[in-house]
Amino acid sequence: MFAYRFTKGQGEINLVPQDANLNVGAWKKMENEFADWVNNGKEVNVEVVAKRSSGDRPDTFRASYEVTDPSSGKVIYENSKRFENAPGETFDRVSSKDIKNWATRDDDGRARDQGRPHRRDRQGPRRHAAA
Repeated sequence: MFAYRFTKGQGEINLVPQDANLNVGAWKKMENEFADWVNNGKEVNVEVVAKRSSGDRPDTFRASYEVTDPSSGKVIYENSKRFENAPGETFDRVSSKDIKNWATRDDDGRARDQGRPHRRDRQGPRRHAAA
């Protein structure tokens, strides 16, 4: 269910019938966010649940993920998104600039140039300030 860049050598276990527009649109946008976190020294732990009502093709996917600072072990960001396995899905990703700012946090967990992270609406990402 993830791009080859994340799952090299996993073969058929990583294959699922996914709408082509979802795969190259919102899903790819989410995977690009994961890559930006990893490229900025963070760990991304992902769980995907595929649900189907009939047939071999899932109707929906729920992707939940946490971003962890490996130096402290603290979760600094988490999100969960439900996707219909259909065209027209969107994903509101964290920008590369914001991810880079997270990567330059001080020892207290605050962004050196951004202040405290803000919360989005209930259905959007949940961001955590370090304790």
